[in-house]
Formats: sequence, structure tokens, C-alpha cells
Amino acid sequence: MSIVRTLVAKDLFLTRWMLAAAIVSGLVSLVICTTSKMGFNLGSITFITTLIALGVMVAMYGVFEERKDRSYLFILSLPLSGRDYVKAKMIGGLLSFLIPWTVITAGAMLTLLLSPTIPHGIVPFALLLCVYALLNTTLLIAATLLIKSEGLVAGCIVFTNVLVSVFLFSVASLPSIKHNMGAPTAVWDDTVFTVLAVQLIAICIAIAVPLSVYSRKRDLV
Repeated sequence: MSIVRTLVAKDLFLTRWMLAAAIVSGLVSLVICTTSKMGFNLGSITFITTLIALGVMVAMYGVFEERKDRSYLFILSLPLSGRDYVKAKMIGGLLSFLIPWTVITAGAMLTLLLSPTIPHGIVPFALLLCVYALLNTTLLIAATLLIKSEGLVAGCIVFTNVLVSVFLFSVASLPSIKHNMGAPTAVWDDTVFTVLAVQLIAICIAIAVPLSVYSRKRDLV
């Protein structure tokens, strides 16, 4: 277990500047959102881009960099089971994303709730978007652990980036969310909780699959 903690700490240390940059970018985007209607649109795009780009960087940097610089070979020499390796990479990757994600998401909720000009009805949609970014990152981390080909992983990144737009338009077009988005107060109805539950279940599956696959392997190769 100590080796797992060491690998997690290593990932957090190596990504520390990336996490700081993401927090700054996310908070700046929230400030831009409060300036004007055009500022809200520009800030929203920057906000979404920050979360998605951070997820891609965390997923790629955590596994593929180790393979490129050969440090992966050193990890193979450690007394580490496949399940423990995946656990370390999954925890390290998720923590690397969750630290800035928590700050940015909390900032977004406070910004929307305290703003006198932005309708509070958009808060549930914004939360679903943030949770989707977490799901997207979890899927990419799982993909980098399960797929050895860089080309296939790159394809996964492109595919999940396309799904961001699909998610935005699909959820925003749901009748209750579309109707309540401009409301003066946040409406937490069954539709919001259903979408949230589906996202959380998908996150759990994305975490469980690599752990299950590697628990049946005798080595990490």
C-alpha cells in the first residue's frame, strides 16, 4: 500500500503546475462571466475548455508519459500487482483532476448564485456540466490504462470531445431543464437528479472496469 501512496504522490507532484494553471484559468473565466452577456458567453467557453483540457492532460500525462520516458519500466520492477498499479494511477489521476475541479466547480456555483444578473435557474445545468467533465476525465483515464495504442487513445479523446457538444445540447434540450434554465431560482427536479445519477453510475463503472481487468492479470504488460 505504501508503494501505491508513493505513486499517487508522484503524480500529484508532477502535475502541480498544471493544476495551478487550471485553477487560475477556471477562476478567471468565472470573473469574465460576470462582466456582460458577451462576457458570459466567452467565460463559459473558457470554463468548459479548461475542464475538458485539464481532463485530457491528466489522463495522457499520467500513463503515456511514463511509457515514453521509460519510467514505466521502473514501475514494472516494483513489487506491485496489476490491480495496485491501476489503483495508484486511477487515484492519482482523479485527485489531480478533483483538486482544481472542486475549486472551479465551487467557484462556479457561488458565482451563479451570487450574481444579480445571471438567472439562478442555470445552476443545475452548470452542475451537470461540471460532473460531466469529471465523467469525461474518468473515461479517459480508464482508456489510457486499458488501451496501449496511442492512436486509439487519441481517437478516444476526439470522440469524448465531440460528446461534450452532444451532452450540452441534449441536456439543455430536456423540457424541464430548458424551461427552468432562465428561472430566478434553481429548480432541482427529477430530470436533474436522473441525469446526475446516470453520470455518477457511469463514473463508478469507468473506475471499476480497469480495476477488474487488471486484477485478472499476472503482470502489467
